[in-house]
Amino acid sequence: MATYRVIQGIDYKGRRAEPGDIVDDIPTKSIRWLTDQGIIEKVDGKAPEPVADVEEFDWVEEVIEDEGVE
Repeated sequence: MATYRVIQGIDYKGRRAEPGDIVDDIPTKSIRWLTDQGIIEKVDGKAPEPVADVEEFDWVEEVIEDEGVE
């Protein structure tokens, strides 16, 4: 049976699956619409792809002087 990662929490079969949970007992007739809506995604058994390194950004702090309101 296929396994699915829960993206948005769902209630089914009298239980609750939270985001990140891996489940294999989703009702067959619900799989398509849950997948189409982005609520679950199929897990193919492989390790997830690593997240690419994020470039570091130089943050610029801008000082804004308050000239007041007249």
